[in-house]
Amino acid sequence: MRRYPLGHLAYLRGEGVPYLVAGIGKVDLDLALRKIRLLLNAQCVVSEAGGGLNGALLRAGLVDEFHVILVPAIVGGKGTPTAFDGDPLPPANSAATLELVRAESSTGGAVWLHYHVRRNP
Repeated sequence: MRRYPLGHLAYLRGEGVPYLVAGIGKVDLDLALRKIRLLLNAQCVVSEAGGGLNGALLRAGLVDEFHVILVPAIVGGKGTPTAFDGDPLPPANSAATLELVRAESSTGGAVWLHYHVRRNP
């Protein structure tokens, strides 16, 4: 079953807005990234999305690197978004292992961390 209205896709085409469809009923993230690589020759895709998409990418094993900027402020409470929301990781890889590549701090106290995501065997 399609979740995208055909009229909307026609509108996008008419406006010259590019799009791609990957999956039926829901987005197949692996297929989407393969299409982006094939059609656009993309070597790197950056997700600046929220925790929902980031979590789905992580659960699908499609995250190679993780960059996070920590700002000296605290926001919390139930329902507060996180970097990786959604269902828990499968038991085989219940924790993503990160290898620190680089860390920098600013004079204002923010810290930028760059990690490689290790693949679990």
